[in-house]
Amino acid sequence: MGRIYSQVERIAMADVAAQRDLFEAQYLTEAEIEATANRHVQTVAGFVAVKRALCTLYARLGLGKWSERDFVLTHTANGAPTIISCPPCRHDESGAPALGLHISIAHTKQHAYGLAVYQEE
Repeated sequence: MGRIYSQVERIAMADVAAQRDLFEAQYLTEAEIEATANRHVQTVAGFVAVKRALCTLYARLGLGKWSERDFVLTHTANGAPTIISCPPCRHDESGAPALGLHISIAHTKQHAYGLAVYQEE
């Protein structure tokens, strides 16, 4: 088993609730905005937090500077967040994340937390 790298980012729920449209425009793709339109603010805040974590993790790994919009997220049938597209340095032929890249989102009433983890093979 290789080294494990992780990054956690936190965002205040009140900030996203107060300026949801601004956060969506800055951090989410059109498909993500459409998919989260009828969801609570926690979903948007969680996506923003985990995208920030992914950008920071990629930079720490020396994989370049990427925008949060370079990562496209969705939810699986059971509600777990998943990456469906990411920058080319860590994806397979279909654009899906390569093995070893994982994300998780959690939230409290006050904050959303995004966790990005990369485990070397």
